[in-house]
Amino acid sequence: MVRNSVIVRCDSEDHEVIEQQLLTQTKLVTCPPQRRCAWGWGPPPPPCSRPRCSRFLALHNSWGFVAAPRKIQGMPFGNCLLISDGPVNNSTGIPFFYVTLKDNVVVDLLKYPVASLTLPEADGNFCRKNVVDPEDPRCARLTLTGQMVMVPPEETEFAKQAMFSRHPVIRKWPHSYEWFFMKMNIEHIWLQSWHEGVSAVPVEEYLKAAPSKA
Repeated sequence: MVRNSVIVRCDSEDHEVIEQQLLTQTKLVTCPPQRRCAWGWGPPPPPCSRPRCSRFLALHNSWGFVAAPRKIQGMPFGNCLLISDGPVNNSTGIPFFYVTLKDNVVVDLLKYPVASLTLPEADGNFCRKNVVDPEDPRCARLTLTGQMVMVPPEETEFAKQAMFSRHPVIRKWPHSYEWFFMKMNIEHIWLQSWHEGVSAVPVEEYLKAAPSKA
């Protein structure tokens, strides 16, 4: 049996990774699961409940990258948009948007509403303070996919509170742009956190999860 020992950094602490090789079998002993959620905005949810981690990202991200089809025939197209999943004290997990038809992505979404929304942890304190590259697996990423729809009249007041409470400056944006509200009806969720790869998160569990509770 051959043993090789290396040191890796996990959430600002050193842990030993021992690779045990026996014939053709390899076992990798990695950082304990409770150290794999490194959130930068405050105390994380307890050890890595994927629905809670996902809701935590949805709550604390102020922007995301929306990818939509067909700006150019057969080619994907995207843009960074401000988001809010509700007022700070009423997080829903559903992303709302304040948009204009002067944005080509929005024009495309009204014709072809299927889209993906990626919410990176890159803006959190952990990634910035530790100079961790946004693509580093330690910077979590949440991807939501679903249908982008205009907010119906009965939800407009909530959408307004959600967006204006998180982004007060948008109240002053030019009215001539004819802004309106959209939201994503989520159909699929993927969370990439640390070196565990990408995990599917059931939508029902995501919507029931509380992002700030144990």
